Amino acid sequence: MMFYHNKPRFSSWVKWLAWITIIIAVAIFCFLIYLYNVIQHEKTQEFDQTKKIVFAETALTEINEITRFHGDQYYHAVVGKTDQKDVKIVFVLKKENSNEISVFDMDEMISKDKVNDMFIQTCSNCKLLKTTPAIMNNKPFWELTYTDGDRRHVIEYVSMYDGSKYEQFRFKHLFQ
Repeated sequence: MMFYHNKPRFSSWVKWLAWITIIIAVAIFCFLIYLYNVIQHEKTQEFDQTKKIVFAETALTEINEITRFHGDQYYHAVVGKTDQKDVKIVFVLKKENSNEISVFDMDEMISKDKVNDMFIQTCSNCKLLKTTPAIMNNKPFWELTYTDGDRRHVIEYVSMYDGSKYEQFRFKHLFQ
């Protein structure tokens, strides 16, 4: 009577290769998570310094939101309230050894919600992604980021005072 030994389905080098591939994939995944967290932290690490500057040099006593804006120059946009509950928007120019401040009264401007409503009424086939404050040539704008009906990514700047269009960029998808 002969006994047949079952041959392994995979040779040992294939098993080692599979394990090494899995280990490398997990290591890359962990590195990407770490890298993402570092990048997110660096995007907001200067916000504490901006808060101190705004509280020291403006009438704001409460901060509701801080965002970043990169136009010709790099700004932090701070939305907050004063003791009298007046809503203001403060743009802090982030430049070495200089923190120029521009303060605007939101009571004189179109609110973010109103701009979003105006946008929805004028562009029915569009998907609004975000609305953030922006400043160019010392004039405040709303930066609308959306996808239009032709599936293009669009960045549009509208005046905070009257909602008029200032500038628009449309980006086509290279790969479908």
